[in-house]
Amino acid sequence: MGPSPLPAASRLRPPRYRPPVCANASIARSELDDALALDRSPARLAAIAGGLAEAGDLDRAQKALWTNRPAGAQTILKDILQKPALSRRDRARASKMMGDAEAKKGNRVKAAVWWRKSFQLYDDPEERAKVARLIGGER
Repeated sequence: MGPSPLPAASRLRPPRYRPPVCANASIARSELDDALALDRSPARLAAIAGGLAEAGDLDRAQKALWTNRPAGAQTILKDILQKPALSRRDRARASKMMGDAEAKKGNRVKAAVWWRKSFQLYDDPEERAKVARLIGGER
């Protein structure tokens, strides 16, 4: 085979994405804004934005616990627990992880306090049973 007719740089790079051009872009944009305005109540936006942020933060805290960094997890969890609009389930999960962080640091008494808070917040019987075992001293 002979040399390619295309320059080397264009063979390696995928084609550049160009969004389709719409003749009525301003109309389409205003219709989109009208549709989004229906769901733009402050409570709805806060719930959506807050829920996504806490989920990522809770995952980061869990990873910090898994990698044996309880102090880092506590910092993340304190920020999460200070939010007043936190869902009951997320508050329960964050409280349980705060107890796990204290236990990793060797503070079983403080851990039990956090686990009790978590126990009161959980609605799921399986999660409550797990926390009850932690409070009772089982692992």
